Amino acid sequence: MDHQTEPVDKQPELLVIYVCGDCGQENILKSGDVFQCRECGFRIL
Repeated sequence: MDHQTEPVDKQPELLVIYVCGDCGQENILKSGDVFQCRECGFRIL
């Protein structure tokens, strides 16, 4: 009998889009990402 070991309760990652307060660039962040604009480095999103 073959049993697969794939997790049953795997939840999709939640992505959030933030807009930079300096340059207006949209930044898609997920859990654990650095909270900083990827375009200009500004830290207020």
